[in-house]
Amino acid sequence: MRSYLLVSYLAIATVAVQPLAGQDKKTEPTVKEIATEAYASKDRGAVEVRVSNKETRDYFIVRAVGASDKDKRMDKLLNSTMELKPGAYVVEVNKTQRKVDVNAGEKVVLWTGELVVEGKPETMAWYAMDGKVKLQAAAEPLLNKAIALFPGSYAVFVDTSLTGPDMSLGTAKIIAGRKLVLKK
Repeated sequence: MRSYLLVSYLAIATVAVQPLAGQDKKTEPTVKEIATEAYASKDRGAVEVRVSNKETRDYFIVRAVGASDKDKRMDKLLNSTMELKPGAYVVEVNKTQRKVDVNAGEKVVLWTGELVVEGKPETMAWYAMDGKVKLQAAAEPLLNKAIALFPGSYAVFVDTSLTGPDMSLGTAKIIAGRKLVLKK
């Protein structure tokens, strides 16, 4: 019985690491979603949010834990570092969030993944959802344009509202440091 269970767990683990449908076939290094590094300050810490795309236009937002959307926020382009006072913060990328504790002398490094829907016409939009929340900082991205998201599973749709109900592409699993490509 034990060997049967062990084989079952191995089979499940093997399936879990197979590329997802539409996942880039390139072998990309695995990165930790969250890590800490030394930071050259005795009284301040920092947060850096990274994405593999070095030409990204996405940004991250940092708010103190408990702050509302109307309270002061700080934002910076991805792949940049933001210096902060020690404390608890919420970091947001396209409405996906992570809570982090910033300590003096440490930099918290968070990795996002990327999601893109490929297809035509390139003027058509797409979007991802987490429950009832549309995951975008501004307007819906157009087809063939990637957005950064923190790792997680999100429902993906192509906006066909002018011609009928939006087209569901299913659920996408975003992995830190990787780009997931779905086809329309």
